[in-house]
Amino acid sequence: MLIESRDIVIAIDINIAMKTVRESLPGYFDTVFGSIQIMQQAIVEREIRAHLPDIYIKPELYDIRALQSNRADEVYRQA
Repeated sequence: MLIESRDIVIAIDINIAMKTVRESLPGYFDTVFGSIQIMQQAIVEREIRAHLPDIYIKPELYDIRALQSNRADEVYRQA
């Protein structure tokens, strides 16, 4: 009898979709942050294709920036 052990891989994509309505042009930091988000999403998509997880979770989080850990309660409510 052959028993095969296999790990289950769960991927959670925490990249945040920026869905804000702007009434003016974005500033320097918004532009830099947006370009970093695009780069991060490209890296995640490449890794997902290279190492297909068993379970993929991408919660829809809006208007939360990467360094805003003080807003964790709001992130949990959105997820």
